[in-house]
Amino acid sequence: MTGPTTGAGEDTVDPRRAVVDPARLAELHRVRLLDTPAEPAFDRLAALAARLLRAPVALVSLVDHDRQFFKSCVGLAEPWRSARQTPLTHSFCQYAVARDQPLVVSDARLDPVLASNRATAEMGVVAYAGVPIRSSGGQPLGSFCVIDSEARQWSDQDVGVLEELAAAVGDLIELRAGELLGVERRTALAEVVAAQEAERARIAADIHDDSLQVITAVSIRLQLLRRRADEATAETIDRLVATVHDASNRLRRLLFDLRPSVLDHEGLGAAIEAYLRNTCSEDDPAWVVRDDLGAELPLAARLVLFRISQQAVANAIAHARARAINIAIEANADGVELTVTDDGVGFEPRAAGPQPGHLGLIAMRERAELAGGRLRIDSRLGHGTAVHAWLPRGDD
Repeated sequence: MTGPTTGAGEDTVDPRRAVVDPARLAELHRVRLLDTPAEPAFDRLAALAARLLRAPVALVSLVDHDRQFFKSCVGLAEPWRSARQTPLTHSFCQYAVARDQPLVVSDARLDPVLASNRATAEMGVVAYAGVPIRSSGGQPLGSFCVIDSEARQWSDQDVGVLEELAAAVGDLIELRAGELLGVERRTALAEVVAAQEAERARIAADIHDDSLQVITAVSIRLQLLRRRADEATAETIDRLVATVHDASNRLRRLLFDLRPSVLDHEGLGAAIEAYLRNTCSEDDPAWVVRDDLGAELPLAARLVLFRISQQAVANAIAHARARAINIAIEANADGVELTVTDDGVGFEPRAAGPQPGHLGLIAMRERAELAGGRLRIDSRLGHGTAVHAWLPRGDD
């Protein structure tokens, strides 16, 4: 970066072209700070600049295509303080953005460009020192500046302080943008999960009210036919009845997986036990469920922990080659802990990528975090796996 520019009248740079640059504006809008409320973190940095440089005013100014918005405006007079923005006719910061380097002005009244800027006459801006606030992509979003209503000389040390603080502002902006993106991602995931559960419930209702009823009716008719059939035909009907019975059992297992009614009526522990009974055959791992929950959870939390237990058990059966699965549900001071432990082959959690079973780990973690909880996986090769999911108790 080149050194600071002293005044805006040293060259004929027109700030307009740089200010309206599409790439710069895209970065400005990406961080979504325009027109947001004041925040203590930004105000503290501005106040620190004012104190260190003994300046009456310090601004965190974001330069849009037609205005500057003050994310922080320490010491600024009314009505500008309440408005928290000005048109670019009242902006020195646009020149720091246009040149993408510090702008240092000792007396704007003597500057051939800034003397006619309306900030000089209407806002009392005489001395100004501002440095660009840059995004993580290097685009100048605005200026971190200090202002005085009297002429003064700014030192290189003053500019250095502003550059350090402007870098901190840039980091804060990116941190805030990342948090906002995380919130939006969690919101979108929550909507997807809710839609999935609603679709599961709809399909389960359709299976219960239609398919199972049809299969039951077919089974009854076959049994009536068998009473009137000869021996050879009866054997054929018996095979058909067995096939229908098997199809009915498969549909009932599917119905349970989609939406176990026992979860609504008997609680989490009972639902997990019913799932294991329906899922595990004689060749599958032995299992134990210890339910020390006490008071039952709200339905939403029950559903989250049930889905996590489903995935953990499925992984233990399909991938871990476990011989035993232990599930514990217990309440603690501020929430509920679900632990699913197996004695299978284990794996290295840090190496878990997009392989069979590993996408399920991601889904479990996302479900827990969406519900305001957390999920931890302890595993070592040859030593089994333990999935720990914690959720706040929450409200119905």
